[in-house]
Amino acid sequence: MKNYGIGLLLCFGFLISLSGCFNNDDSANPVLVSSTIFQEDSEGWEAQFAEYEPGLEDSLKLSFTHDNFTVSESFGPVSAVIQSGYATNSDLFMYIKRQISGFVPNKTYNVFFSLELYAQLNENFAGDLDNPSKGSFLKAGILENEPDTTIVDDADNPGKKKVITNFSKGEDQIAASNMAYLGKIEHTGMDDPPLLLIATSDGYSLLGTADDEGKMWVMIGIDTNQPLYQSIYYSFIGIQFQEK
Repeated sequence: MKNYGIGLLLCFGFLISLSGCFNNDDSANPVLVSSTIFQEDSEGWEAQFAEYEPGLEDSLKLSFTHDNFTVSESFGPVSAVIQSGYATNSDLFMYIKRQISGFVPNKTYNVFFSLELYAQLNENFAGDLDNPSKGSFLKAGILENEPDTTIVDDADNPGKKKVITNFSKGEDQIAASNMAYLGKIEHTGMDDPPLLLIATSDGYSLLGTADDEGKMWVMIGIDTNQPLYQSIYYSFIGIQFQEK
């Protein structure tokens, strides 16, 4: 998919139809909306990495920045948060997270994601990316407790440690509790403009429950099972919460 205009139009359509940071309609099941277009900074989104040996952060080229990038000559610069990492061991999980407030405490919501992101390889890769079970896989989730990482003994490599998540993310295309699989990431080559991906969770019912203070955590991640060095450009994140 190389029509770079579609994603931006979808984003603005989302903002127009569900305008504002948090809108509460007057229906029997109120809808709250969180939207981020990253015009000035990361807007509260933070990045973390998992599924690697601690101490190798530099060699894995892990990074997270806010910047502008060029999609095509017909568009001006696009603002985004950019997360990069090199899955040297064919296994890396990169995710961004944000806590959102303003919910009814202990209330359960149906949660739907709408994302615009771009992907790019930072080094040439000769692997089998056409294989549907190989590559990088996009996931999104809603959690009551903060998604985080911890260091444990690596069961597959005695004597070594491993950074893992404190939540169940599923493997590759497999979803998990409160975690949706949104699709496989496609890449352009390192000398080409980033490739656009539009993703939604419309076909996947996610449930989120606010804590005692009316807060929830949202998470978007890239689960990789190939030795790729890639950058993911998040240019729009829209999340809709509908009271059950």
